[in-house]
Amino acid sequence: MLMNASGQAEPASGFVCGTTAAACYDGMTKTATPPLVSASDAANPTMALLYRALWTGGNAGTDSDNMPETQLYSFHPSDLALIAQWIKDGAPNN
Repeated sequence: MLMNASGQAEPASGFVCGTTAAACYDGMTKTATPPLVSASDAANPTMALLYRALWTGGNAGTDSDNMPETQLYSFHPSDLALIAQWIKDGAPNN
């Protein structure tokens, strides 16, 4: 389970990416509850739910909300840096 800055558990989003790029973007930014990424995350992109779900740091194999959940794959730090920069840039639909 993801924890917020106050140490409280974040609810699982139940997010499933859509079948098109537009549906996936809308799902991440509009229909997921809470949104996986929002404009307010630009100030601190590594705290965005999307980033935190992709980053498998200290709790590998134990965070049920990590993507992918099986922990058989982890994102390379350079990939995470690109995602953080995208969030910092306001998560544009590009």
